[in-house]
Amino acid sequence: MKIRIKGAGTIEDINIYDEKTRVNWISDMLGNAGAFNDGTFTYDKTEEIYETDAGTYDFWAEYIDDYNHDSACIDYLISALYDAYERDEAVTIESFLWLDLASNSEDYTAHHCTKQKVIEDYWNFYLNDCLDD
Repeated sequence: MKIRIKGAGTIEDINIYDEKTRVNWISDMLGNAGAFNDGTFTYDKTEEIYETDAGTYDFWAEYIDDYNHDSACIDYLISALYDAYERDEAVTIESFLWLDLASNSEDYTAHHCTKQKVIEDYWNFYLNDCLDD
C-alpha cells in the first residue's frame, strides 16, 4: 500500500504479507485497528492515496517488522517442538498466543511483548539463531 507522509510529501510503501499465501493484508490490519475510521489514515480521493503523519507511519512500519520477526521465531519454535515430539508444548504456545491476541486485540505493543516473552524467557534454547538481531 502506498502512503503519503503528511508534511513531508514523500510516498512510502507499507505492506504485510501472509507467509503462506503471499496475500498482502495491510488493509485488514489497519482496518481492524480502526485506523481508517479514526482519522489516523485518510484517503485523498483526488490522488487516490492514503495519507498519515510520519510518527504513525513509523509506528506501523516498526510494528510490521516486529510482527514478521516474532512470527518467524514463533514458527521456528513450534516447528522445533513438533520435530522433537513435544507437541503438547507446541499446542500450549499456540493456544497461549491466540488467547493473548483475543484478549489484547487492539494493543499491538502487548502482542509484541507477549511473543518476545515466550521466545526469550521460556524457549530461547530452541531459537538461538532467531532471537533479536
